[in-house]
Amino acid sequence: MWWSFVSCSWFATTEAQESSNSHPLSFEENNPTERKNMMKTSCDNLEQKGLKRDVCTKAVNAFYVALDKGETKSPVYTVIDMTMHSKEKRLWTFNLSTGELLFTLRAAHGRNSDVNHDGLLDTVSNVPSSKQSSVGLYKTAEEYIGTHGRSLKLDGLEKGFNDNARERAIVIHGASYVTDPYIEQHGKSGRSWGCPAVSTEYSDRLLNVIGDGRLVFVYYPDASWLSGSSYL
Repeated sequence: MWWSFVSCSWFATTEAQESSNSHPLSFEENNPTERKNMMKTSCDNLEQKGLKRDVCTKAVNAFYVALDKGETKSPVYTVIDMTMHSKEKRLWTFNLSTGELLFTLRAAHGRNSDVNHDGLLDTVSNVPSSKQSSVGLYKTAEEYIGTHGRSLKLDGLEKGFNDNARERAIVIHGASYVTDPYIEQHGKSGRSWGCPAVSTEYSDRLLNVIGDGRLVFVYYPDASWLSGSSYL
């Protein structure tokens, strides 16, 4: 597999809050009441930071399904709401166990998911070379140094929706054109080849926190995914 990538040329940006990379689960993993309370508290807090409640609820449900499958052991979780305009902060990284918000960032979407380049994602795809964003739950994998510097590979956990992520070279990395001045000038971020890219100003700090098999949830109300996902 070729991982040097010229593929994901894009933009992103925002403010961030940073925390430790070590967050052991401290809540009662198999207690339904504890989970319900944790979900409400987390979504109450995140709604105040711009994450829609219905998106948060779906994301946290997906997290617990993955937890039950043994696909994660960390409560550090990243949610990206691709229904929002690319000039907005639409990526949240938080600790489900403590409720601590770690990052709020802008994130790019795929160029062919926004063919008129108005800053709004219109379509998603899991097809190789589509240059579109994909929805669903991902697990972070190994890092590499590529065209865009330090980058984090993603494994899509949802067959038919994002499981071609490795083949498509969908990764998280930083880029110089995701800065506040760029957004201020253009009123939107640039477009990637499908990568949920973030600003170079925060990418290293973000990767320090979300690597090592932590989960990333990318939301868009694709009808096939909403009805066919095993995590929702």
